[in-house]
Amino acid sequence: MNRAASIRFGLVLFDLDGTLCRSEEDIILAWQETLDTLGLSCPRFRSLFRVGPSLQEMTDILFPGISRERKEEIIREFKFRYDNSPFPGTVPYEWADAMLAALKHAGRKLAVVTNKRQGPTRFLLKKFGWETQFDGSFSPDILPGKTLTKPELVSCALKQFDIAPEHIIMVGDTPGDIAAARKNRIPAAAVTWGYGSREELKQARPDLLLTPATWRKLLQ
Repeated sequence: MNRAASIRFGLVLFDLDGTLCRSEEDIILAWQETLDTLGLSCPRFRSLFRVGPSLQEMTDILFPGISRERKEEIIREFKFRYDNSPFPGTVPYEWADAMLAALKHAGRKLAVVTNKRQGPTRFLLKKFGWETQFDGSFSPDILPGKTLTKPELVSCALKQFDIAPEHIIMVGDTPGDIAAARKNRIPAAAVTWGYGSREELKQARPDLLLTPATWRKLLQ
């Protein structure tokens, strides 16, 4: 986990949920409203639900074998419920403001790479006062008519910034974030304060494993 220890990063790509903010309260509420509206039951919701997977992936996890038409109905309803939320329960981690400010002060470029769609992402960046901190934002719906995966979003970010891949790092809280970095051959950092367990993050073999006390390694 030390391949990136001596690299000076010019661009830091941040996942959003579980990396910069706590968001499960509002996501769970939108799921509950979706299931109530559509008359669906998911007895194992609490044990199956996770923050991090895309909406399509989470729908498959909660309702395996469901028809394509029903899946599309669930996704549409969730998008409506979640995207129109004021997000009262979504809050930044205590150290997020200091982390972003320190990186910007050090001359780093910052971008958000998230499975959250553009509307909620922009709303939250504005709510948290982070609009000026980020040089780019990449969500699954940035290209009309397509739904991009996390690896594809990282690829889009790499194309936008004229920075050598070895000087770009992806920071996230789940193995999916680490895998997206690996797919694009850039270093990856896993944060220990998010929704991925420390054990599964270690198994994903990130280049850096960050705690609230060690995130300043990103300034190297």
